[in-house]
Amino acid sequence: MSTLALKTKLRLPLVVSLLLVACQRTEPSPVGITPAQEWSQSQTSKEKSLPAEKERLTTKAIELRAALVAQPKLEPLALPPQLTLARSIERPVKGDRDLRVAHAPASNLEALVYLHGMCGNSKGAEPWVEQALERGTLIVVRANVPCPDRPGYKWPKSALAIQKRVKAALALVKKDRAGLLNTESVTLIGYSQGAHRAERLAEIAPNMYPRIILGGAPTLSAYARLEKVRALAYLGGSKEKREHMEASQLLMSKAGVNARFFLLPGAPHGSYGKKGPQVMGQVFQFLFKEASEPKLLISP
Repeated sequence: MSTLALKTKLRLPLVVSLLLVACQRTEPSPVGITPAQEWSQSQTSKEKSLPAEKERLTTKAIELRAALVAQPKLEPLALPPQLTLARSIERPVKGDRDLRVAHAPASNLEALVYLHGMCGNSKGAEPWVEQALERGTLIVVRANVPCPDRPGYKWPKSALAIQKRVKAALALVKKDRAGLLNTESVTLIGYSQGAHRAERLAEIAPNMYPRIILGGAPTLSAYARLEKVRALAYLGGSKEKREHMEASQLLMSKAGVNARFFLLPGAPHGSYGKKGPQVMGQVFQFLFKEASEPKLLISP
């Protein structure tokens, strides 16, 4: 047998196998039907199935709508009917000094805590209660150490003792409001000695007080106490020594704290002045807006 014949004999089975595989992969169209006709028939089949699919989806939508209607409706948030709103009231506390509370509506869960000055007026926040109520429930916690030389009370030196009373006050008011109060993130407001103590509270509970107002602060602020505050406002009267307050604001701003200074026109120390409500409205707007660019602001 020649070499050519041998090669042809060896290649023949391979060629046959390839032909068989090719035939298996190609599915012949029905006799007499062109590829275009075959595609048209497949599209017609799909179109016939559309009404059934549409009916199935419509039925499913009706079932879902019925299920939603059947869900029990959530009752709107409501405070206990006996609770007084929109003005300050005295709230007795067993074994402690009374709180002074101005309740915000049920839909507003924010809490604002006010610490008054040494031997000062515990009702000092009354001129701007309306502005406070736009932001949350105002809770005045009163100092409990009798002043030795004059009427009134001052704050103890222990920040832990003050924090304990503040948390107790928040828990009590939250209970009065049927749980409708955020006691984990609180706006803290301190005036004079109360401002100094507010700094101390920020130091021992930084996550609890993201927004702080320091009015008539007696000393230069310490950055280490306020470094985690998200928005910090300083208040000073035009008729009191306030250079250290402005210096504190600049110090905090340069250190990266979002701080601003607000001037109380015509106000001596211990007073918010005639424009107190207007200025406090600006302060609250700043605090809750949490502006990102720290800079000095002197209110007109």
